[in-house]
Amino acid sequence: MLSGQVPFQSKQQQRAGMTSSYAADIMHKIKEGDFSFAGEAWKGVSGEAKELVKGLLTVDPERRLKLSALRENSWLQGGAILSSTPLCTPDVLESSGPIVRSYVNATYKAFNKGKREGFFLKSVDNAPLAKRRKLKMTSTGVETRRSSSCSSSSSSSSAASAAATNSKNQPPHQTLPPKLEKH
Repeated sequence: MLSGQVPFQSKQQQRAGMTSSYAADIMHKIKEGDFSFAGEAWKGVSGEAKELVKGLLTVDPERRLKLSALRENSWLQGGAILSSTPLCTPDVLESSGPIVRSYVNATYKAFNKGKREGFFLKSVDNAPLAKRRKLKMTSTGVETRRSSSCSSSSSSSSAASAAATNSKNQPPHQTLPPKLEKH
């Protein structure tokens, strides 16, 4: 939307037009984090906006733009001078001609092909946030509390059943009525 051009196009594809392996090339570039803001279409996009997109498209979760940094991003906060360049919304893209439309369509086809073939984002199990959450779960004793409540309830129920078992094995206590005293 910022430029009307996906950042994963190669210069050869931009010059030569669409190829039969275009969708596969896009998926490979996305997986590798291989993108470029070169080209005429990206000249109207500010450096701050490009840096934001670059941070969001970083493949390595350790180096990817964090949510806290995204919230404080000056381009999103509106601190930058507003550009008069129109965003490439669908109506602007339609007026841009068939080449831009074909690249956008090819990108959507690449994503759909990726879905069908099992293209998924990397697991975040080893990301810092996931590690902190796992550590917090074990350090706060949530699991310990759960297991201790289960064991305490099971120990109380086992104590009750043991008492019941003992009472079955022993002869019943006879309670005698109090002796009446004669005066």
